[in-house]
Amino acid sequence: MPYITNAKKDGDWVKLGKQFVDTVALESSSLGLTPAQVTGLSTTFDNFDTAYTDLETQKATLESAVSVKDSTKASFEALVRRYAKQFRGNVTVPDALLELLNVAPHTVKPSNTSPTQPLALVVTTNSVGQVFLKWNRNGNRSGTTFWIQTKSSANGPWVMVNTTTTSKFTLENYPAGTAAWFRVVAVRRNLHSAPSDFVTIYSAEDESSNLSIAA
Repeated sequence: MPYITNAKKDGDWVKLGKQFVDTVALESSSLGLTPAQVTGLSTTFDNFDTAYTDLETQKATLESAVSVKDSTKASFEALVRRYAKQFRGNVTVPDALLELLNVAPHTVKPSNTSPTQPLALVVTTNSVGQVFLKWNRNGNRSGTTFWIQTKSSANGPWVMVNTTTTSKFTLENYPAGTAAWFRVVAVRRNLHSAPSDFVTIYSAEDESSNLSIAA
């Protein structure tokens, strides 16, 4: 048990405080305290002790109340989930009524909105055969797939390099100095965006306003 002046917990102050007050009352003369001082000390302790006891009682009441709340919530939640499942399984219940109940509709229709054209494609290279592509998603939501396409000449066919759901891709082991054209297409639910503007590497050609980006 710590010395009273080093006590931190309220419970320690109650236990040590009572011993302190009782001892002062018995040894007030030796300690040089007047009866009034002893009374003041005892009254202050009694006030603290009463407040501490009241608080502990309230804590116990609160814990009990929280337990009751959690139990009743669990019962209510179970019923709501049961009835929500029942309502959604009843095709005669209209979606408008389910909406009033804040219950999901019978069928969530998938979005058939076409993905948007990827923007601001940037392609850079380094001396160890890596080609780094990054672009702006342009609002395409999570789950959109991006096709990375390339061709080896200005008039050649576009071929698939790889796919990703992020807005960047790294091509490994690319022959340094070999010209290539790159573009990105967004794909979602079999719908395709317009391709991004193309970017060339290791090429002096300028098919449009795109600039070649070398290492």
